[in-house]
Amino acid sequence: EIWSHGTDGELGGSDVWYHSNKGMTRWRNESKEVTFREGEGLPGICWSSREPVLFHDISCDPRFIRGELARAFKLRGGVAVPVLMEDDVLTVLTFFKYNPLEEEDERWAQLVFSCVSQLKTIIERKRAEDELRGTQEELIQSEKMASLGLLVAGVAHEVNNPLAFLRSNSESIVDKIETINEQVDASEAVDTMALDGIGAMARTNLRGIDRIADITRTLKRFAAPDAGEMSPSDVNQGIRDTLLM
Repeated sequence: EIWSHGTDGELGGSDVWYHSNKGMTRWRNESKEVTFREGEGLPGICWSSREPVLFHDISCDPRFIRGELARAFKLRGGVAVPVLMEDDVLTVLTFFKYNPLEEEDERWAQLVFSCVSQLKTIIERKRAEDELRGTQEELIQSEKMASLGLLVAGVAHEVNNPLAFLRSNSESIVDKIETINEQVDASEAVDTMALDGIGAMARTNLRGIDRIADITRTLKRFAAPDAGEMSPSDVNQGIRDTLLM
């Protein structure tokens, strides 16, 4: 069995466990309802001592809380082994057998404890890798944001250029429309050159709007969060974005 710390600080049974007897369903179901405080029962005593604990006969040992259940399944020997991370107990592993424990079982328990102790190195390495990956992601993002800050002034200039001729063209369109309205009111012939000028300025305005939209999309792609992992990239698109910015 595997016993882990719950939200209440007590040890609770995990769904991960192993048994060779298919008739152990009741043992599993009832054991999942049991929790252990530090120093209580086989897992709790192991938690408190931070060393392997052996109950030679759990069917009659008053310290074993599930004694009645053990007798029902004719279980006798019990061993608990802690999984340590420095001074903290991450989980407790418990093992049972149908016979009382013997001297060789004590040596076996120490061997299991030595093997489980190697998990500490694996867990520490995994934690270090996770921390390094998180640091790399933060560094990449901070570098991108720093670069983004340098680009802001240039982007503002690039955006202001199309905005400037959009404003100029819009003002000219308003003037030409007023001129056409005056000609219509005076029953004069409408100046077709003025109409052509309005159309040309309107098309220019559309190109300016497209230019602003392109700059905005490029900026969003540049500022997108990066996981720091290798992934396919469109080199041509990158060059176009760089030239656009």
